[in-house]
Amino acid sequence: MGSSQSMRKNETILKSRVKMLEKKLKAESKRNNFQKIRMKRAEQQIRHELEELKVRNKALEDTCEKRTPCCGICWRPYQNNEAMIPRILSCGHTLCESCGLKLAKSSYVECPFDRIKTPMFFNGIQSLPKNFTILQLANVSRQS
Repeated sequence: MGSSQSMRKNETILKSRVKMLEKKLKAESKRNNFQKIRMKRAEQQIRHELEELKVRNKALEDTCEKRTPCCGICWRPYQNNEAMIPRILSCGHTLCESCGLKLAKSSYVECPFDRIKTPMFFNGIQSLPKNFTILQLANVSRQS
């Protein structure tokens, strides 16, 4: 009787260990699946960003070939539309209105090239003068 009781006890212990190991395996499997999902999302995001960079790089190559004046920050060509209007800072550097808006503080824009602060007035970045020379060059390069 002692040995059959001992066997039942061992069987119970083994069954509980099996259950514990099954729970650990299930938890580890869930973690693994979660990691796979995260990796897949990260891979998709990287692929998407890579495609965007390829498109942007192609546009930049085309722009450089045409020698169209571009913003020194975003490298998009200047145009006489709201976002890409070239604005002159007090230090003499020029940047597009879009980048200027991103760099603007409440009352000034700090030049990203030399850190000189250009005061802005009531109209914000639009109070800075347009760089008409750059706009002319951009129009000429687009026509040729």
